[in-house]
Amino acid sequence: ISAKKKRISSDYSSMAASGQPKSEGRKIQDSNLNFSVSKNSGRVALHLTNGQLLNSNFAIEDLINRTQCLIPANSCDASEKIKFDDGAISSVLSLIDEGVLKRNDVSFNYKSFQCEIKEFVKNFLSLREIEKKALMNGEIVLNPYFVHQAAAKAVVSSVTGSYSRYGGGANENAANNVELGIASSADFAVLNNKACAWCANILSEASTAEGVTSIYCSQECAMEGRLRRGGMSSTHVRLQVFALEKGVCQRCGVDAHALYLRIKALQPPERLNVLCNANWNLPKTGAALERLLQHPKEGDFWQADHIVAVSEGGGRCGLDNLQTLCTPCHLRDTEQLRSRLRLSGGARSEILGRGQQDIRATFSQKQPRKRKSAD
Repeated sequence: ISAKKKRISSDYSSMAASGQPKSEGRKIQDSNLNFSVSKNSGRVALHLTNGQLLNSNFAIEDLINRTQCLIPANSCDASEKIKFDDGAISSVLSLIDEGVLKRNDVSFNYKSFQCEIKEFVKNFLSLREIEKKALMNGEIVLNPYFVHQAAAKAVVSSVTGSYSRYGGGANENAANNVELGIASSADFAVLNNKACAWCANILSEASTAEGVTSIYCSQECAMEGRLRRGGMSSTHVRLQVFALEKGVCQRCGVDAHALYLRIKALQPPERLNVLCNANWNLPKTGAALERLLQHPKEGDFWQADHIVAVSEGGGRCGLDNLQTLCTPCHLRDTEQLRSRLRLSGGARSEILGRGQQDIRATFSQKQPRKRKSAD
């Protein structure tokens, strides 16, 4: 067992011993089982609290009845909506290596183990997709009662307080240092494409070979740099968010992507009835409604939304500050944002570097009739 696994496991054991309350508001109790999630398969392995493997694992979907309804990613009542297959859980528990239990002086307690598996699954499913991804590396051993705390540690916020939508990579920092007359050799390496445009690490020989155009040192830097430096179109940003959340609204739980596909498959006269039956907020103008019914687009149904809005310091962010919102929820958020900015006096105009205007200046101008996203 790696030292890292032991360390992380002990962190959460000490949290449980401190009597710190759970997110659900119930009193914390010590757990007998811990869990880790495989990056490749997504299967969950069972551990003792000291990190030792119990040689039993499961796929979360195998423990849940197929007839269960969809659980919104941030639903506070997700635990009330999950219907477990107790027979499947029994099968998982039957595979536990009782020799490992005996060597560690742990008794096999079926009821306790079953409850802890359910607690872990409920808490894990209530995470945002980016939080699940951060925990799926096989190295983090999770206490079932502290899954949210572990996710908060694993996901490093990319919110920096910036009011510009893009920027912040090594390339931009190097260019600013040149303008200020304080550029270093590392800055010139970035500007001459000898070092990564995002993290400033020196590029490999293969990346700088003749005929090769590469400004990033890794796939991770490429994705982060294109997202946060503005090298990725809004369509590609949506694709990144969709890959995580599949078009499901993180506020109300509606599967906006599935609704779009259903509407797209219908004839215009049928589309209005389906939208009304789904309690969808229809456009307020006749022209907009007609366009939606005649030529529906996926962008009519869900948006890639900034959790902390750009106009409130959420610019230059990564995927951790983006979420899927259905269009009605996004419109409500936008109206609330406009109200907050007017009340807080955030409608002052500031000019940023490289000709970018502070997005808050938008709210100092008279708003046209057509509503635009302030996010």
